[in-house]
Amino acid sequence: MNEIGGKGAFYLTFDIDAMDHTFAPGTQYPGPSGFRPIEVMRFIRRLGMAGAAGMDVVEYAPLIDPAKNTGNMLATLLCEYMSGKAYSMRSG
Repeated sequence: MNEIGGKGAFYLTFDIDAMDHTFAPGTQYPGPSGFRPIEVMRFIRRLGMAGAAGMDVVEYAPLIDPAKNTGNMLATLLCEYMSGKAYSMRSG
């Protein structure tokens, strides 16, 4: 992670099926033993701080998750990215 900062802008694509399906069931290919929310939140915030110019999310299937857990998790992850981005703009 330390090597990313200072190398120029980059773009982040996050595949939601990398998360443990317990926390993000709204994907076509859920898998066990994926990342926990806190791990992904920290990672995405740090990438925002390191200069990610933008971010998107793939493999979200809202019809599979009527409780909207995955959508809520994605909203949280996008907030983490924006928080990291705001921090880097304020300090840099």
